[in-house]
Amino acid sequence: MNVPHYVYSRTARVRHQPKTNTAFSLAETAIATMLVAGLLVVALNTVGDTTLGHQKTGDRGLGHLLGHDLMAEVLAQNYEEPVDTPAYGCEPGESSTSRAEHDDVDDYHGWQRSPPQYRDGTVILNLDGWERSVQVHRVSPTDLDQILGAESGVKRITVTVSHNEMIVAKLVAIRTPGLPPPKLGPRILLVVGDPANLTTQESARVTLMESWDCIVELMDDSDSQSNFDAAAANADVAYISAEISALELNTKLRAATIGLVNERIELTVVFGFGEIFDSGTRDVVEVVDNTHYITAPFSVGFLTLFSPSQPVHWRESVGTSDALTLCETNSMGGVYKPSLATLKPGDLLWDGGTASGRRVQLPWGADGFDFNSLNSEGLTLMKRAIEWAASQEQP
Repeated sequence: MNVPHYVYSRTARVRHQPKTNTAFSLAETAIATMLVAGLLVVALNTVGDTTLGHQKTGDRGLGHLLGHDLMAEVLAQNYEEPVDTPAYGCEPGESSTSRAEHDDVDDYHGWQRSPPQYRDGTVILNLDGWERSVQVHRVSPTDLDQILGAESGVKRITVTVSHNEMIVAKLVAIRTPGLPPPKLGPRILLVVGDPANLTTQESARVTLMESWDCIVELMDDSDSQSNFDAAAANADVAYISAEISALELNTKLRAATIGLVNERIELTVVFGFGEIFDSGTRDVVEVVDNTHYITAPFSVGFLTLFSPSQPVHWRESVGTSDALTLCETNSMGGVYKPSLATLKPGDLLWDGGTASGRRVQLPWGADGFDFNSLNSEGLTLMKRAIEWAASQEQP
């Protein structure tokens, strides 16, 4: 449609101006193309920087998990050879390739493998480009940076983890003959929204778990399936906090053989406990089975977990006949429904298939849940849920 235009003069006469050419000139087209190209480059660089940042965060998290796993193994050994005549490094008959026979900390001196291996020498899958190495030095008791050539009663252990020849984690520990091997809690893979920017609630979980002597490694809920598989191979249990995105995590841990402890309400479905769930504000649950390790410290009956009341959830239907209900919650209809339940390896899931590892569905984790509201009973329940899920011994 042609839109008329007018040019008004100071007089009443209207001067008709010659038509102007509204098409772009070649120069204007070139300039516009350059501007669009420049904006596209900026946009692509921004996306690239964001992707690279997520990758580096994921590498650091996985690197620390691999490092802690190896460091825990080294620290669990004797200070010096307990059977044969002590030698610095591997004693005669001990392999320098497999760690299965290492029984004192300096057996690990100089050990290096890429890709990383389990203690028996089996390669850990999906870790091409990753490397772990160990250095053990005798150091001065008064200057831990001073390396000595003779026994001093102090050994410094350094575990280094690299990815594509870039160091992503380095851990240092001190071992003396007067200290027994440390008793460590489970290795927990804590799934969070953003490891680089923990929420106050997520930080509270980390602090609590570390106070239980657990080794905690963070995992971004948006990380790749291959990184989740590799991280799970070096953990005892995964803990899914209520702050994560259920859509981002989705099924990445469904087939994991390690234990799982879940807070997030939507993942009740993903992990096979049931199809229909609901939530409400409560401060108590009812213990219906205290013969299980998780609920053993409590009497059958009502148990207060929070102060003040918090959003909790329950399953409207049992979902799977193999899920063991330990606690129930008063639903909206006044009927008590399953809210704390477990699955064991091989148990039938509501949507078909079987559980690959131990699973615990906690009764809290609906939107608005305040982790700091858990009282001592709630914290005990959480701790024992982690211990049971991580263990292969507790019934």
